[in-house]
Amino acid sequence: MIGPGKPVKIVYDVDLIREEIRVRNSFVHDVTEDGILVSQTDPPFTSKDLGRFVIVTFVEKNQPRIGFQGRVKEIRKRVKFEDGAIADLVFIEQLSEPFPYNLRRYVRIQIPSYMNIKFYLNGEVVPLIDLSVGGASFAYQKIPEFSEGDILKARIITSTRSLDLETKIVRIEEKDFERQRV
Repeated sequence: MIGPGKPVKIVYDVDLIREEIRVRNSFVHDVTEDGILVSQTDPPFTSKDLGRFVIVTFVEKNQPRIGFQGRVKEIRKRVKFEDGAIADLVFIEQLSEPFPYNLRRYVRIQIPSYMNIKFYLNGEVVPLIDLSVGGASFAYQKIPEFSEGDILKARIITSTRSLDLETKIVRIEEKDFERQRV
């Protein structure tokens, strides 16, 4: 569950017309009976945000992202800690029980093995795990010769079309084998 030191993403605004979610990153300083105290975000919450409804989201290990509805209740300026550090904090009142929350802009579609879709990365066939408008996840079963941030050539081939892409490696996750996201 959520506790001190845990990173959180605070959904500040959802623009349904532009299909954008504005998120502010923070981490938890303290948990109380009625809410959480988090570090100030960048851009910061201001007095104009007092009363604003937000969704506080976090990830538990090997679990999907969850969140709860909250309201910005208090902004504490220049709080001094026992170690002498000084920070601005924001208290967010918890208004709901935690529920699954997806921050993705686009839905990921898992690719069944019987579908005739091939994914090539730098000319090599790579097992495709899932696909969305925003990217793909694939399994790379050897030590990669690329890193996060690298730009690579890719190709997706279906039974009716071929699409050449320039991809960027966004995240590398180590599981039993290498799993990459582009």
